[in-house]
Amino acid sequence: CRIVKGTHSGNGKYGSSNPNTLNVGGEPIMVLIVGPYWIMAPKGATRGLGFCSNGSNGYYDIYLTWTGTGLKFYNTSNESIQCNASGTTYTYYAVFI
Repeated sequence: CRIVKGTHSGNGKYGSSNPNTLNVGGEPIMVLIVGPYWIMAPKGATRGLGFCSNGSNGYYDIYLTWTGTGLKFYNTSNESIQCNASGTTYTYYAVFI
């Protein structure tokens, strides 16, 4: 098992025309993005799970596209749920086997 850890800085945009791209050097079996909101993205899925880490009970659809080097993702509600709030740094973990 190998885990690649990195960071992503939010730019305040969201939606299908503003996906985030994580290049992690291959195709992991799962990506976890951690910040005020979290995203769990299992390999091959077209939807991941987004949720808030502040204790609220919200769960959100995250739309996924897997690339040869990582993942593109977006949410249609807002930039925070997409883990792309302006000025916020998110940590990601990509798990490889």
